[in-house]
Amino acid sequence: MMDEQIHVYLTSLASQGKSQNTIDAYRRDLRKFEVFMKEESLSLQQFEELQIVSYTEYLMDSGISKSSIIRNLVTLRNFYKFLRRQGYVLEAPILYYELPHLDRDLPEILTVDEIRQILEAPDQESNKGKRDRAILELLYASGLKVSELIHLKLSDVNLEKRYIVGTGSKGKERLIPIGSKAVESLNHYLTIRDRMANESSTFLFTSNQGDTITRQGIWKLLKTYKDQVGITKEVNLNTLRHSFAVHLLDNGADMKAVQEMLGHTDINATLRYEELKKKNKLMEIYNHTHPRA
Repeated sequence: MMDEQIHVYLTSLASQGKSQNTIDAYRRDLRKFEVFMKEESLSLQQFEELQIVSYTEYLMDSGISKSSIIRNLVTLRNFYKFLRRQGYVLEAPILYYELPHLDRDLPEILTVDEIRQILEAPDQESNKGKRDRAILELLYASGLKVSELIHLKLSDVNLEKRYIVGTGSKGKERLIPIGSKAVESLNHYLTIRDRMANESSTFLFTSNQGDTITRQGIWKLLKTYKDQVGITKEVNLNTLRHSFAVHLLDNGADMKAVQEMLGHTDINATLRYEELKKKNKLMEIYNHTHPRA
C-alpha cells in the first residue's frame, strides 16, 4: 500500500515538470522511509510525533550528513502534504513539527547512579522484565547503537568469553567486551527467551508478540523505566551509548579503545566524548562545592 502511494506521489511530481534528478532524490528518501516504517510495523496514519523523533534518530544512526537528514525530513513533509490533500491520511503531525537543529550539541548523559536506577527498575519476576533488564544492561555495557542491538542474532553473543559481535551500518563487524552484570542479565533472559520469541526467530531480542523488537519499542521501555524511577533528564535512544563512552573515559579508558568499541571510523567523533567528560566533571565539582548549587 505504501509502495503504491509513493509511486502515485512520484508520478504527480513528474506531471508537475519536476526534473528527473529531483524525482530520483525524492524516491531515495521515501524508500528509506518505507524501510523504517516496515521495520517498525507502522502505517502512514501512525507516523506521529514520537515516530518523527525515532525516524530522525534512525537517519542519524545511518551516518548521513546533517543536510541530508534535513532534506529527508523535508521530503517527508512534502509527501504528507500530498497524502493529506489526496485523503490518504486525515492528520499529518510532521506538517507542524519543527525540523530539528542538528548542530551536534554535546548530548546529556546520565550519572552512574541514574544508570543503576534505570537498570534495576524492570521486574525480574516477569519474562518482559527479564528481557528489558537484559536489553538495558547490554546497551550500557557495550555502547551499541539501538539499530545494532535490534539486529543482534543469538549467534552474535558469546557469554562464556563475555563478548558480542556488533555490526555497524556498513556491515563492518567488531568484537565488544561486556561485563559480568550484562552477562548475568543475558543468562537470566535466555532461560525464558524461547517463551517470548516466535519459533523461527534467530534474533536475540523480540517484541512481546514474539517478532523483531523495534526502535520504538526500545525507546518506550527506556522512557518507561526512566520515568518510573523519577529521573527528569531527557533521554533518547543514544543516551546509554553516550553515557557508556563518558563513563569509560572518566575511569581512564584509552581513547582509541573507546573509538573501536563505539565503531567510529573517525577519531573526531569519539573526541566529542572527551569534551563532554570535561563538561561533566566541571558540573560535578560545581554541584559539590558551590553553596547555592
